Amino acid sequence: MERGLSGRLGRDLVSMADAMAHRGPDGFGYAAIEGRNIRPFAAADLPPKTRVGLAHRRLSIIDLSSAAAQPMIDEEARRAITYNGEIYNHAELRKLRLGGRQWISAGDTEVLFRAFAAEGVAALANCVGMFAFAYVDLDRNVLTLIRDPFGIKPLYYFAEHDRFAFASEIRPLTALLERPLAADAAVVHRFLRYAVTDADERTFFRAIKQVPPGGGLEVSLDDPARIRQFIWWTPVSKSRANRRSRSGAAEELRALFVESVKLHLRADTPVATTLSGGIDSSAIVAVARAALGQDGTIHSFTYRAGDDPLDEGRYAKVAAAAAHVVAHDVHGAPDALAAELDALILTQAEPFTTTSVYAQALVFRSVAEQGFKVAVDGQGSDEIFAGYHAFAAARLAANLREGRLIGAGRSLMSSSSGRVRLLGSAAERLLPEAARQMLRGALGYSSFPSWLDAAWFADASLDKAHPSYGVSLKDELFNATWRASLPMLLRYADRNAMAVSVENRVPFLTPELVRFAFSLPDEFLIDGDGVTKSLLRDSLRGLVPDVLLDRRDKIGFQTPESRWIKTSELLRVKLRSFFSGNMPPFLSPSFPQYAIDVIDGHRSYDPAVWRVANLIRWAELNDVAF
Repeated sequence: MERGLSGRLGRDLVSMADAMAHRGPDGFGYAAIEGRNIRPFAAADLPPKTRVGLAHRRLSIIDLSSAAAQPMIDEEARRAITYNGEIYNHAELRKLRLGGRQWISAGDTEVLFRAFAAEGVAALANCVGMFAFAYVDLDRNVLTLIRDPFGIKPLYYFAEHDRFAFASEIRPLTALLERPLAADAAVVHRFLRYAVTDADERTFFRAIKQVPPGGGLEVSLDDPARIRQFIWWTPVSKSRANRRSRSGAAEELRALFVESVKLHLRADTPVATTLSGGIDSSAIVAVARAALGQDGTIHSFTYRAGDDPLDEGRYAKVAAAAAHVVAHDVHGAPDALAAELDALILTQAEPFTTTSVYAQALVFRSVAEQGFKVAVDGQGSDEIFAGYHAFAAARLAANLREGRLIGAGRSLMSSSSGRVRLLGSAAERLLPEAARQMLRGALGYSSFPSWLDAAWFADASLDKAHPSYGVSLKDELFNATWRASLPMLLRYADRNAMAVSVENRVPFLTPELVRFAFSLPDEFLIDGDGVTKSLLRDSLRGLVPDVLLDRRDKIGFQTPESRWIKTSELLRVKLRSFFSGNMPPFLSPSFPQYAIDVIDGHRSYDPAVWRVANLIRWAELNDVAF
C-alpha cells in the first residue's frame, strides 16, 4: 500500500505475486480499493491510481473449486482477506459457530473470513491450524496482519516512508527496496555466536521485520506510517498446573495427540508423511494408519545419511513396517549440495545454520515428485516435551537450584551425554551473566568470541546469553519454542516445502496440545533416570513399537557435514571461494585462513566456518552490505 496515487503499486503487486508462484501454482488473484469499495481485478486491469492492493497465489488443498479463490471479498465489498495456511477444524466452526449463513464455498478461508469479520481476534482462539493473513476493513479503514500462535506460517513486512508492504516471503519485499540492502547486526551476531535465527521480529535484513508468533499489526489505510502492534495470543503459562496422575496424564496426552493428527490429515488432496525413525514422526505414521484403516495407503519419506552413524534408516524401517506404509528413501550427496547451494540460499532468503537444510529440501522435493501437496511431520515435539539432550542440563540446574540434591545426583549419574559436560552446562545456567563472564575469564576464555570484531557490533542490542537459556526447564522449553530452535526450524521447513509447492503440517503444534505439555511437572518431561520425552513415550505405548520408544540415542535430523566437506572437492572449492574476496568487517583478519584450514582438513571441524561461509554468500547473492 502507498500513500498518494501511483501506478507503481499495481506493477509491484504483479511482480510480488509472480515471485511467489511456487507457493501457489494453482491460481492467483488481485484486489484493490476502487472508490469506496474493494474490487477484484485481473492483473492487466489493476486501477492505475490504486493506493491499496492485495495479491494472492493459491495452493488448492481444501475446496479445490473457484468458490474458494482469493483474495476473498465480502458481499458489501467493504472487507477482504488474503490468507495462507489451514484451519483444520473449519467444518466444526462452520457448523457450531457460524450456522445459518449463506456459504459460497466449502473451504476454510471463508470460515476464517466470516469469523474474523464477526468477532475479530476473539474468533482465532477457536481456530486449530496454521495461518498468516491480511484483512482489509474499509469501515475501520485499517489493514490487519495476523500470524498463528507458533509462527508456523510466515508473514514479513516493511514500512518505509509512505509505503507499507507485506508478503509470505522476504524476496518479494527486497525487490521493492533500494540497494544495497543493510544487514541487522544483532541478528548477524545471534547467528554467528549462538547458531540461532528467527528469534524475534528482526530479520537479517534491517528494513524487513516479521510479525511475531501470536502477534499482529494494524496499519492505517490513509497513513501507512501509523502502525499499531499487538499480541492476540498469549504464550502458555510455565507454571505447573497439571495435577493428574502419570497414567492419567499419559492417557490424556494420547487422546489429544491422536485427535490432532486426525485433524491434520484433512485435505481434498493426498497427504504424505515425513519419517525419520524418531519417536515423533513414527507416532504420526502410526496414528495415520489407525485413522485411515488397513486399506488406506500411506506414503512416508525418509532422508538417509548413508553409511554413517547419523543414518536412522533402520529405525524408520521399523516404523514403516509397523504402520504398513509405502516407504521412500531420499539420499543426498555433497557434490550435489555444492551445485545447488546458491539456489538453496536464495530459497531460504536468510542464512541457515547447517547442511541439514539441504537434506530436508531433498525430502520435500521427493514428496512433490510423487504427486503430494501436503506432508505431515513431527516438528515441535522436541521443544514442548523436552526431547533434546541439552534440556537435561536445565533439569539438573533446576534440581540444584531448588535443593533437590538426590534428584540432581540421580540425573547426573544417569546421563548418557557425559557427566562432566552435563554438570558444567548446569553450572553455567545457575550463574548470572556477570558471573559467567568472570568464570570464562578465569578459564582463559574471552567474553566475546575472538574471531568476531566487537567494535562492529557495538551499536547493536545483542543477546548476552544463548536465546534458549532460562532459569528453569520450563523457561528453556518456552524459549526453545518461541525464541531459539523451533522458529528457525519452522522457517527452514516452510521455505523448503513451499519451494516445491508442498504444505508442511505439524500436529504437535496446536494450542491445546502445547498448553497441556507446559502444564506437566518436570519429572513427566525428563524423568529421574534422565529419559527425555518421558510422558510422551508412555502415552505412545502399544501404538509405536517399543524399540523406538526405548531409544536413548537422540540423533536428530542431521547430515554428515564435516565428512561431506572432507570428501567432496567440489564442496571444498565452493566454500573456499567464499573466503577469497573482501571479508565482512565483523570478522577478525585471521579468520579466513583459519576457515580455509578447517575446510581443507588441516584443523578440526568447526561449525562456525559453515555459518560464516553461508552468511558471506547470502550477502553476495542478495546485495547486502555489512
